[in-house]
Amino acid sequence: MGGSVMLTISMVSIYLIGTICIGHLAARKMEMSLVDLFVANRSLGLLALVMSIFGSQITAFGMLSVPSNAYQMGYSTMGYMIGLAAFTSSAGFYLIGYRTWLLADRYGYVTPVDFLGDRWGDNLPRYIVAVLQILLEIPYILICGIGAGVILSTITAGAIPYWLGALLILVITTYVAYAGGMRGTAWTNIYQGFIMLAVIVIMMVMLYRTLGGSAAIVSQLDPSMISLGGKGPQSLGQWIPYSFLCTGLANGVVMHMLIRNMSASSPKVIQLNTLIYPVLYGGFFFITVSLGVWGSVAIPGLSAMEAENIIPMLAERFAPTWMIGLLGAGILSAIMSSWDGMLLASSSIFSDDLLKPILKSRGIQLSEEKENKISRFFILFLSVVAYLLVLLRPTTILAIATFSFAGFACLFPAYFGALYWKRCTKWGAITSSVTSVVFVALSAFNILPKWTSFNMHYSAPGFILAIITLVGVSLLTVPASEENIEKFFSVFEEVYEDAN
Repeated sequence: MGGSVMLTISMVSIYLIGTICIGHLAARKMEMSLVDLFVANRSLGLLALVMSIFGSQITAFGMLSVPSNAYQMGYSTMGYMIGLAAFTSSAGFYLIGYRTWLLADRYGYVTPVDFLGDRWGDNLPRYIVAVLQILLEIPYILICGIGAGVILSTITAGAIPYWLGALLILVITTYVAYAGGMRGTAWTNIYQGFIMLAVIVIMMVMLYRTLGGSAAIVSQLDPSMISLGGKGPQSLGQWIPYSFLCTGLANGVVMHMLIRNMSASSPKVIQLNTLIYPVLYGGFFFITVSLGVWGSVAIPGLSAMEAENIIPMLAERFAPTWMIGLLGAGILSAIMSSWDGMLLASSSIFSDDLLKPILKSRGIQLSEEKENKISRFFILFLSVVAYLLVLLRPTTILAIATFSFAGFACLFPAYFGALYWKRCTKWGAITSSVTSVVFVALSAFNILPKWTSFNMHYSAPGFILAIITLVGVSLLTVPASEENIEKFFSVFEEVYEDAN
């Protein structure tokens, strides 16, 4: 093992030790209560909320898939993948996160599906959406594991193999989620977010100067790489739904995002985040897209899967040795800032929205201490499942992420209906969620014929199907009782009256 590899491993190790220490400090502050484990007693201030949501959004998708896509398509990736996303994500955070926080504050809800049982006086929609949330979160968790394994293997020149790299990062993120809960994930997200931003900016400046500046870079690019149309066939029917739904509106109901909004110290913090988020999001992805485009000049001829490694390849070829270790820490920051939150959100839904109410219906009452232990056990169980899937690595990070994002986008109408439409019924929400997610899954796995998507990205017909079934079935079925409707909508009406 060469000295450069040892230096890289040492720098990454320092970063990982820092993460463990912060998680340990958070664990010492932990109270043995579910509201502290899952939503940090609703105490996240503006910095913690901004960095935890921003960090959760980036993942391996932002650090590996987006540059890979830009490597192949050019700057049009900003439209295709990012486009409307910064603004529609903020809209989702506000439309869903704000009202969910108000309900959680009033009635003590601690998970993103907690309120769905009370909304209609029936736990069935709560169970259905909980299962769908977990099933859609698993692919999201998977891309983090794949990214971790790929990065550590690449920057250490294979000294840390793929399987070991993924396992090492999984163990640390599992510890943070298991021991520190939401507080641990939020505190580490601040640390990880600043490292991620600093590293990616330094990398951009360094590569820009190495390649000779803008004139030299542009002179070597295929003109299509800097055109609006991009390189290769693209259509509005593909990129508008993708950026509007998959990387945009879906974020309002992705469970590890929504639970962070529920953890805010006040609605004002949520509102301020919706203003800050587009600036951070747009700036960050402009840098990663640029690195991917410039990489097509510096290291041409890579396949789609090989191009997922373009940023660490650029560092290995053009950056000093110390920068490779720093870059590895930055990419791992993006991955780990999401992974621990995903594990925590999944465990919270499993224990509080599936196991607890099912046992309660059978006359079995769990103490908070036992439920806390079950939640933490599920974190361990899900980590093992995720690791086994990571070892399989079924396809590219982009393909896996797209299915997950599209599925979450299809849950948005049901959440919106539950929070804004008094006439929305449980059967409308259930039918909307199940039929649209099934459609997305069949489309993603190429089981449905191509014509069923009407030349659009499959998320678009899935989302439209979700709206049609929500409205149609709700109008044909019986709404919730007046008591249930009043319980929820009076909370919102009081806030608006106070504001006036």
